Amino acid sequence: MTSLAAYIEENRNYLGDSLIVLEQITDAQFSVLKAVTEEMGNMDVGIDNSPVKSHESIADFDSARENHWVERGLRESSEIKGHQVVFYNRFQMLKGQPRRDIAVVQFDGFTVTLA
Repeated sequence: MTSLAAYIEENRNYLGDSLIVLEQITDAQFSVLKAVTEEMGNMDVGIDNSPVKSHESIADFDSARENHWVERGLRESSEIKGHQVVFYNRFQMLKGQPRRDIAVVQFDGFTVTLA
């Protein structure tokens, strides 16, 4: 597998704001995000999706889904490379917005959302 540093160097021109998140994670965490990206049907982290780092937990996402999202969509929990991952599919946060698919990956002390 390509190291995170090599991936960034090779794709720097295509990563845009995703570069900010990728520069804050380890090779092992990148490996997890790559596997989740592939599970979502894509190939390139930060190019085929936009990673967002947050201190919100999966429990926080579940609470927002239960109490605030207009349409909850489907929720599927999984474990990928030892990390909890939740896929939220066809949900709508606010009326009038398009339905979306995201994955939330739980790391130690933070999550990364891939949309």
